[in-house]
Amino acid sequence: MRLIPPAFTVFTFIFPLFSRPANAQGTLSAIPRTIPVVNRSPYFGVWATTEDTKVDPTVAGTVPMTWSWRALNWTGYVRVDGQVWQWLGSDHPGVTPATTTGTYLSATQTMFTLDAGPVTLNVSFLSPVEPTNLVRQSFPFAYMYVDAMSKDGQAHSVQLYTDVDSSLISTRNDTVEWNTTHTASSVYHDIRRRSASSLELYDVAEDGNLFYAMTESSAVTWQTGTFSDIRAIFTGAGKLNNAEDTLFRASQDQNHTVLAFAVDLGNIINTAEPVVWAIGHVRESLLLGYGGTIGVERRVSYFWSQYLAIKDGIDAFLADFPDARARAQRLDEKLKQEGSVVSDEYADLVALSLRQTLGAIEITLPRFDAKSGWNTSDVQAYMRDMGVSKRANPVEVIYAAMPALLYLNPKILMYLLKPLFAFQSSDKYQNAYASPDLGNDYLTATGNGTNTKKLGVEHSGNMLIMAAAYGMQTKDWTSLNPYAKVMKTWADFLVTEALHTKDQMSADGLTGENQSNLAMKGILGIYAMSKIREALGPNGEETYFRDQATSLASQWEQSAVANGDHISSVYGQPATWGLAYNSYAAQLIAPDLFTKKVFRDQSDYYDKQADTAPAFGLAYDSADPHVVKSHWTMFAAAASTSARARDKLIRSIHDRAFKKSTAAQFGTTYNADTGASLPLGGRSSPAQGAMFALLVTDIQGKPSDSSSATSTSKNIGGIVGGVIGGIAGLALLAAGVFFCWRRWKNNRTLAEKKGFDGDAMTTTSFSSPEVLSITARSYPMTPSRYSEMPSELVPVPFNAAERSPISSPSVSDSHPSPVLSKGAAERARNAANTTRRAQAQLPPSEQSDDTTALSYLPPSSTTSHNLHQEVEVLRREVSMLRAQQQQMPPATPTATMISASPSAPPPYYSS
Repeated sequence: MRLIPPAFTVFTFIFPLFSRPANAQGTLSAIPRTIPVVNRSPYFGVWATTEDTKVDPTVAGTVPMTWSWRALNWTGYVRVDGQVWQWLGSDHPGVTPATTTGTYLSATQTMFTLDAGPVTLNVSFLSPVEPTNLVRQSFPFAYMYVDAMSKDGQAHSVQLYTDVDSSLISTRNDTVEWNTTHTASSVYHDIRRRSASSLELYDVAEDGNLFYAMTESSAVTWQTGTFSDIRAIFTGAGKLNNAEDTLFRASQDQNHTVLAFAVDLGNIINTAEPVVWAIGHVRESLLLGYGGTIGVERRVSYFWSQYLAIKDGIDAFLADFPDARARAQRLDEKLKQEGSVVSDEYADLVALSLRQTLGAIEITLPRFDAKSGWNTSDVQAYMRDMGVSKRANPVEVIYAAMPALLYLNPKILMYLLKPLFAFQSSDKYQNAYASPDLGNDYLTATGNGTNTKKLGVEHSGNMLIMAAAYGMQTKDWTSLNPYAKVMKTWADFLVTEALHTKDQMSADGLTGENQSNLAMKGILGIYAMSKIREALGPNGEETYFRDQATSLASQWEQSAVANGDHISSVYGQPATWGLAYNSYAAQLIAPDLFTKKVFRDQSDYYDKQADTAPAFGLAYDSADPHVVKSHWTMFAAAASTSARARDKLIRSIHDRAFKKSTAAQFGTTYNADTGASLPLGGRSSPAQGAMFALLVTDIQGKPSDSSSATSTSKNIGGIVGGVIGGIAGLALLAAGVFFCWRRWKNNRTLAEKKGFDGDAMTTTSFSSPEVLSITARSYPMTPSRYSEMPSELVPVPFNAAERSPISSPSVSDSHPSPVLSKGAAERARNAANTTRRAQAQLPPSEQSDDTTALSYLPPSSTTSHNLHQEVEVLRREVSMLRAQQQQMPPATPTATMISASPSAPPPYYSS
C-alpha cells in the first residue's frame, strides 16, 4: 500500500495528542463496565467487559462474550515491522496484547484506540440502525473497521489479521462445515453446523450461518484451517496462503477451525481509508408463525426480498460502508443532541439502549412463493424476551420499548403487534382478554391461547394503549381496522375488571385487588378504545368507552390518591406507594383524562422520596422495596411534571448503568441498595427502549426520521480536543487538508459503488429460504467449552397472598470470596449438568419453562465482585432452585387450541 503524501505528515506527528478517533462524534460521557460490540439480532450480539473495575472495557487481550456470558473466539492481530500484537480477543502465547488508550461508545458504534508498538490503531464496530429502511435493518450484518497511524511519523510495515470460528453458531461438539466464496467484488467465508436444526441451545440458534467478508483486493489474503496453523502462518509471513481446508471437523476440536483474513497495508505512515470487514449471522428460516387459514407458516428475514442470494447482500453491504457510517454518525449526533437537552446522563441512557432494543427484533416476511414472489405487504416483526426468557413478542416488553419504536419508526411497533392481533382475532383464540405473548419458545411463535386471565387487565391495557399510540402518531388507523372486533372484546373486559383488579396480576408480579397502577392502565386501555373507534368510524362505541373511561378515572382518583399527596399502590392504604409509571401512557394518549394535580403531586412525592431512596433509586413498589426496575423508572421520569424529580430518577438509572462494580449488561431489574444484578433481570433487554420516553411525549407530531436527521451538536471528536499549545493552528490546518482530501476520495468512491438501498423488489427465484426444510431434531448434548453458565435461570417467585418476597439464598454479585479453583468450578458445572439431566426426564408439565421472574430479596453485602464470582453464584443458585422445583407438584393440564403453546398456563413473570 502506498505511502501517504508528505503534505499529510504534519498531521501524523500530532496524532498522539488526539484523544478520540475521528468517528467518535456523539459519544457517551461515561463508559459502563460491559459494553455492546455488535448487536444485530437476538442471536447475534457480542459484548466486551473487563475484570479490572478501574479500567474501561476493551477487546484487546480480553474474550468477547454473548449476553449470557458465552465466550467467543474472535481474534485480531497486527504485525508491525515483524512484531505481532493482539488487538482483538484473549491473550495467546507469544502474542502481546495491544495497549488500550481509549474506549468510546456511541448509540451505533463502539470504538477503541490501541497502541501496538510504534503504531496506533482505531478499531471500530458499527451495528447499523436503519429503522426506516427494512432491508438494511433486517440485514443481520455489522461492520468492523480499522484505521492505522504511525506514532513517530515514520513509515512502518503493517499487516492486519483477523479470524472467527464456530462459537457463535454452535454449543455442541459436532461437525461444522465451511466455505470460501468469491463474488464480483468481495470474498467471504461462511461456517455452519452440518446437522442444523431449528432449535436453540444456550441462547444459540442451531441453524445459524456465520459469514465473514471483505472487499477483494491484491492486499487481501485468506485461509481456512486449524487455528494453530493459520495464526502461525500469519505471524511468520504477514500474509495467508489463499487456501481452503476441506477436512471438516468438530466445532470444539482441540485444534479447531478458524476462517481468516489478512491485509498487507505495506509501509505506511497512516491509512488513507479504513480496512473494513463485514460479519453476519444469518438464519434462512427465522421462526414459525401463525399463518391464518394455512395454519403454521415459516417466516424469513425481510432482506431476502431484495437479494437473490446472500452474496448479493454482502456485496451491497460492503459497498455501502461509507454511506452507512455517515448515516450512523448522524443518528449518533442527533440522539446526543436531543438527549442532552434533558441532561448528559439522559443522553447516555438513550444511546446505551438503542442497539439492544432493536437488536432483539427481527423483521420478517412469509416465505417465498414460486407463483407470487415475495409478499412484502405482509410484514411482521418478532421480539425475543432477551435476558428473561425465550418468549416471543412479550407484550409488557413491547410496551416498555414503545417509546423507542415511536421515535425511530412507529411502523415497527405495528409490525410487532400484528402477529399478536392476527392470532387473537382467529378462532384459535377464545379468551376475552389479550394474551401475554406468542408463546414460550421464540422459534415457534404461533400463539398463546392458554388461560392467562390473571394478566388480562395488564395485557389488554397494554395492547389497546399501544394500538392507540400507533394510530395517533402515524394517523394510519386503517392498519387497525381488521382488529376492531377483538379490541372491543378486550375493552369490554376492562370495563368490568379494570377498576378493582380483582384476581389480577401486573407484569411485575404484584397481585391482589385495588392495584392503583394496574387499574390506571386498564382505564387507559378503555380510553384508547374510544380513540380507536372514533378514528375508524363513529358507531356509538366511541362515546360509550369514553364515558366509561371518564367515569372510572374519576372513581380511581377518589380511591387511589392517598392523603392528598401521592398515589397509593393499593387503594385505601396510604402507607403504600410505587412508581405510577402508567402515568406516562396517560400523558401520551390521554393527557386530560385524569386531573393534572394528581400527577403534579405524584411528581413532588417522587422528589421527596428520592432524597431518602437507596443508592440506586426508588423501588418500583413499596411491596418489593429492594428491587428497582429501570424501564419503569424512566416512564415515571418522563411523566413527571417536576424537573427536579425527573433528574433524580434519571440520575439513579445512570448511576447503576455505569456502575463499574457490576458486570451485567444494561439490565432492567436490580437491587436498589447495592445495584447487584438479579437473575432474569433483563440483561440486554429490549425493554430498555423505555429510555426514549422523554423524547416521545407528544405523539400528535410527525414521526421522527432518523435516516435524514441532522445535528447541530458540538463536534467532540479527536481534532477538537487534541490540539495543544502553539501547534494548534498548524494541526487544524493539516487536519483540514487531510479530511478534505479524504472526503474527495470518498465521494469519488461513492460515485462508483453499488448502492445498498431499501426499495424492496419482487424476485422470481431464490434457492435457499424456500427449499429449507423445518426440522426439530434432538441430539445428545455435550457441554460446551464456551458455556460459562446456563442461559435461563429459575427465580424465586413472589408470594401473591402476602405481597412479600419469599426468602431465598442470597443472589448477589457482591461476595468477596476469591475466584473458584478449576476443581470447584468443574464440580459446579457437573452439578448444573446433573440437574439439567434430571429436569429433562420429568414430564412436560413438571419441567421448568424458564419464564418465571418476579421478585428478589437484596443481597447481604455491598462489597464489589468480579465476573467469575457473579457467574458462579448464579450457577450455584440455578442448580439449587431447579432441584427444588423438581419436588413441586405438577401443574394441572388444561385444554389448548394451538399447536405450539404448552398445555398448562405459563407461570407468571416479570420483565
